[in-house]
Amino acid sequence: MSRSYAERLILTTPPNMPTRAPNINANAKFLASRFAAHSPSVNDEERQFMFRALILDNKGWEAPASHDNRRLELLATELQLLQLSKAISALPNGLLSPSEYLSEYLTATWDNRGLYSTLVSVQCCMNLLHRNPDLQELVEKARTEKDSNILNNADLPRHPAQMIYYRQEFQAVFELLETMRAPMEKIVDGTAFENLPRWNLKALAGDNPDIAEHIKKLNIPNEDSQPLLLLHEIGSFQSDPKLNERLEQVFAPTRNTFLVNSSGTGKTRLLYEGLCKHWGLFFTAVIDSYGLGSTDVYGAVKDLRDNPMFTPVLMGDAAVYISEASSTNHKIARRIFGETLLARLLVFKLFVDLMARGEIEEIHKTRWFLAQIQPLLFGGKYESLRIEPSWSLVSDSLLADCISQCLEDIAAVFSRKSMNPHFFVVLDEANVIAEPTLESVYAFRDTHGPHPVLKEIMKTWNSYLRNKPFTIVVGGTDIPRMYFGEGEWDQWHWISSTGAFSNLNDQQQYVLKFLPNTLVDSPSGQHLLHRMWVWLRGRHRFTAAFISTLVENGFQSPHYLMNTYLEQFTGLWPTDADEHLGTEVPRCCPEFDGLPLEELEDLHNIRTNMQHILMKHLIGDYRLTFSSFLDILCVSMGFGHFIDNKMETISAEEPLVLIATAQWLSQKSLLVPNLDSFLSSFHFSDEPLVYKSDYLALATALCFKTPHLVCDIFSFSASSLPVWASQHARLVALRGEGQGARETVVEYSPKTASQLVFSASRATEVLDWMKDARGIPFCKHIGRSATTLYFILRLEDYTRFWVVLRAVPDDDDIAHIDTIQDIGNGMTPIDLLAEDDTLNEGLFEEALQALPNRHPEIGLLRVLVSLHDKINLEELEFDASDTYPVASFNISMIRDAMIDVSQKDVLSGLVVLIISDVKQNPPSETESELSVSYRPPPRELSAEALTPAVPSRRTKASASSKQRPTKSPTSFVGPSRATATRSTKRKVILDVDSERPTTGSRRRLSGPSVEPSAPVHSSRARRSTTTPRSAVLKSVKEDSDEDSDVGRTLRNATTRTTRSSSSIAGAKRSRVGDDDNDSNSSRKSTRKPTQDRSGPSATGLSPRKTAKDRPATNIAPKSTRGRPTGGIPSTKIHSTTVPGRGTTPYNLRSTKKK
Repeated sequence: MSRSYAERLILTTPPNMPTRAPNINANAKFLASRFAAHSPSVNDEERQFMFRALILDNKGWEAPASHDNRRLELLATELQLLQLSKAISALPNGLLSPSEYLSEYLTATWDNRGLYSTLVSVQCCMNLLHRNPDLQELVEKARTEKDSNILNNADLPRHPAQMIYYRQEFQAVFELLETMRAPMEKIVDGTAFENLPRWNLKALAGDNPDIAEHIKKLNIPNEDSQPLLLLHEIGSFQSDPKLNERLEQVFAPTRNTFLVNSSGTGKTRLLYEGLCKHWGLFFTAVIDSYGLGSTDVYGAVKDLRDNPMFTPVLMGDAAVYISEASSTNHKIARRIFGETLLARLLVFKLFVDLMARGEIEEIHKTRWFLAQIQPLLFGGKYESLRIEPSWSLVSDSLLADCISQCLEDIAAVFSRKSMNPHFFVVLDEANVIAEPTLESVYAFRDTHGPHPVLKEIMKTWNSYLRNKPFTIVVGGTDIPRMYFGEGEWDQWHWISSTGAFSNLNDQQQYVLKFLPNTLVDSPSGQHLLHRMWVWLRGRHRFTAAFISTLVENGFQSPHYLMNTYLEQFTGLWPTDADEHLGTEVPRCCPEFDGLPLEELEDLHNIRTNMQHILMKHLIGDYRLTFSSFLDILCVSMGFGHFIDNKMETISAEEPLVLIATAQWLSQKSLLVPNLDSFLSSFHFSDEPLVYKSDYLALATALCFKTPHLVCDIFSFSASSLPVWASQHARLVALRGEGQGARETVVEYSPKTASQLVFSASRATEVLDWMKDARGIPFCKHIGRSATTLYFILRLEDYTRFWVVLRAVPDDDDIAHIDTIQDIGNGMTPIDLLAEDDTLNEGLFEEALQALPNRHPEIGLLRVLVSLHDKINLEELEFDASDTYPVASFNISMIRDAMIDVSQKDVLSGLVVLIISDVKQNPPSETESELSVSYRPPPRELSAEALTPAVPSRRTKASASSKQRPTKSPTSFVGPSRATATRSTKRKVILDVDSERPTTGSRRRLSGPSVEPSAPVHSSRARRSTTTPRSAVLKSVKEDSDEDSDVGRTLRNATTRTTRSSSSIAGAKRSRVGDDDNDSNSSRKSTRKPTQDRSGPSATGLSPRKTAKDRPATNIAPKSTRGRPTGGIPSTKIHSTTVPGRGTTPYNLRSTKKK
């Protein structure tokens, strides 16, 4: 042993030494007792003096005057200090403990490399040997044989800084981590995944062993006795160029990213796939219904709230108090979320160290990711690491040093393998901890104001990961941008690139991977493919959720299952597959929730926008994207989703959402609101003037559905009532140009599926419509300053004239007389299209005069309308002899027309219009402006033209499964996933006092989820835990009115419309809830038929069933907490005959709740 070793030993503070020098006496006494056996000629007192002298000599201190100089000289004579040094140096190694020997060895080794200048702690070496029995044997051998070369190739720390893992403060943490070594070795080599359960349906496949074998070959993971499609073919996106490009957009090494979109759009699957392609850490703010993910973040947020030093809300005028409390909150949060990060990094380091023993392969990324979302692979100890009580012994500085060292060591392992990967830290379901509730926002504040706990987590992690090869990706449905808009957050990238099944080929490529050949090649299977595109297009989860239901039932009774699936979401029973239902046996179907429709009562802006969107469908204006949607709540609640990559355009075009919302609105008599209701709510729309024009178009069509005197509909000045105003007028639509145009009298009824409005954004489009209206009665020109309606009226004498209609734009619709005068003056031909510099009055006049059989006295009737008050034309100055006369719309006619509207008829017509508005491929960018705004009227569409190309393997040269795609063309999310705004699936109940949550019964398709009992809540989501879901089915009933006109039309139908229909059934993930009773609720409904469905009628079509004919549906959950206590009143919905199409067989029978 060298003198330097003795010096460092003296100046080191082992755990049982009182303190560091200059407490010389205590240290000297400790060392004297340690070496007593090696100097028998010197008693204890003398030995202490020797070490005191050695300490003083090395530190350069003078001995205190109180020292016994005579005694010191005596000792110096008997044993000089130099001799003492030599004596210590000559001590045999065998007299040192293994920990002391290793400490001396590491110190000398690192000294020679210039890496260390102080003593390696003996206690650290003791912990190192305790964790590594093999190393302990080598050290013992080297010590006994006095050959330090034995340790040259030993598994020892490569750098002094790595001894931080062996600090006594971390001992309990690493002891727990050591228990994960054995299961981690199985994860690394893949054996941990070999025996995981796979979905198998032999028992349900009955006498068809081919189906059982087919399901077995699908190799679908099984979780909680359900097929786990979310993990099916995990890691496959990399092989698809389109999906791989989407991954690269989200996982960009040069920028941190927020991934935001509605639930069911595929965010989670994208994040999963990204971590199968890149190394990283996966966290989730709330685990899903399958238990995928860990409770690290959820538990950390709870610990933050429960900390006695934490102040949940910082409000008031006491600036000093708020500053101090805010600073304390920041410190507590940094500490808690730092521990969360370190705990996961230590597990990752264990995986990397074990993996580095062999070759590092790409499959290891997927294995590490799967280990993170399935903590039970570690025997349940995975999540215990973060809550280890010994974290309290670790100082903040030591925690930071350990995180830094762990990051360096992980990167060093890859570097030694000549690999330099970039790492990602992913946080999913971030909306749960990003919602601006009082508690979450005001607990933290910085120079930019208060912010939610999500920002605090990101600030903490980013501070530790800065300047490291790590990037953060955050996913959620609603992450308020207002909290992340300044400073370092300017560099974060916001993206909504998730994709959807908006293309028939993409959806079928995904679906055909699962369906057996025997089903696909059958007429029933071909029709099922058609129906899946018609109803389930849109967000990925809607298709995936239904596929999961089919797989659970062994692909038996597919049309019955689909009807049940649609019924639970919309409350309506479709009849477009009755010819197949007669041969199917009713089967159990998982129970799904629907949209949070009851919350529309309070969410006026979303409700009004949905009303406007449905009205657009009703009148045939198919511009259904709203780039001006100001409230991302529409996305987070599941009513819309971003369709672009930059979170700029929200779309609500998915039919199941539209139909479910329409059903709810119709029960509230709000589907087409009466005039008073409209006036009280239209200003909530993002496009109030456009909404008003759409409302006026519908009202005008209803006013003229029967002949009316012009002077009854429009009011003229008493001094200028024209003679022709005393004639009856009809609303007409022309098709063709010039005198050869064909006229159609518009007798509008909401039950009739027809397009009323052509939407134009450019003046040239208005002129095109005027030349050939293509059978569409209204043209709506959305200009920069006003929205104008154009239409044609025909008088009794068969002369026609143009009408141009504008509404008073003031908020209260009671404008100043000068404003009304200006509006009227601006409706002349020279002003109407003045926004387009390429047009002149001559072009417009030419179009006006081209109207066949145009009335000679009327060039253009200018109509003003105020929905609040009657416009007094006597106060306006218009020339009575003007060829462009002025009138006002009689508001009483509008009021009466809208009161008489049947909500049931509107719902029936809407269903037909929504279902029939299906395009196999979205329009290209070059044609989207026209093709989206204009759809040929139904009478022009043949059944053949509308039939989607459903591939049949029977037509192929070979019907083998080799022709079926093996990779998913687009991302999807399996059924029953969770989200605070992506919300509807089986509930996940989390007992905050237990380590793991338990799952409940219900799967969710859409809407906000039940929130966790966590420190950060959304007041909106909190309401949703008790709000009844209108679309949840408890029983099936239908009206027995079989003698209605539409009912007879259905029974006599001979043609089935084959045009695809779009549908949004959003299978959304539920949140971790706090309702313990739901953990015992039944997952599946128990549908048992009381009577089999009758087969096809003599005409080949399934007759309409009454309530007696339909099988009863009894859903008997073990718990009803959180479920609707009431239901929507039953409404019978009829299909209509579309001109030129025959009867549309989308008769949707409404259902009641028990």
